[in-house]
Amino acid sequence: MLGVQSPSVSVSLSLPYESIKLISMKLLTPNELEYVREHGAQGRRQLAETFQLSKSYHITMTKRESLI
Repeated sequence: MLGVQSPSVSVSLSLPYESIKLISMKLLTPNELEYVREHGAQGRRQLAETFQLSKSYHITMTKRESLI
């Protein structure tokens, strides 16, 4: 999932010649992916909100419990 915001990571980075936008990436478990497939955009929003409420944000662990 792209763009799950975190309070500890800036959304942009200033370089000497320009500013760039940073986009977070979170790997989904098979159950979370299936949930997003079934529920579309609303499912993505709900899952992103769940990641924020659990304070896992963009952090990905290879052996984590599904939040669905």
